Amino acid sequence: MYTLEDVLGGVDAAGAETSRWTLRFDTEGYFAGEEETFFPEVTVVFTVKKGEHYHVPVLLSPYSYTTYRGS
Repeated sequence: MYTLEDVLGGVDAAGAETSRWTLRFDTEGYFAGEEETFFPEVTVVFTVKKGEHYHVPVLLSPYSYTTYRGS
């Protein structure tokens, strides 16, 4: 588990302008037995550019999901 400081510190420490990160969403845990879900986990891989703001929303239903770069 990483915090935002861990993520930003890793980008600064490496001296790189971009780095690749992965977010993993426990969708099965989110539904917690209320409904059956086809996707027990959603993984989103994205590139972080130094100095930019990120918001990575996941829109979720029991049998589908979508994601986009938020504003």
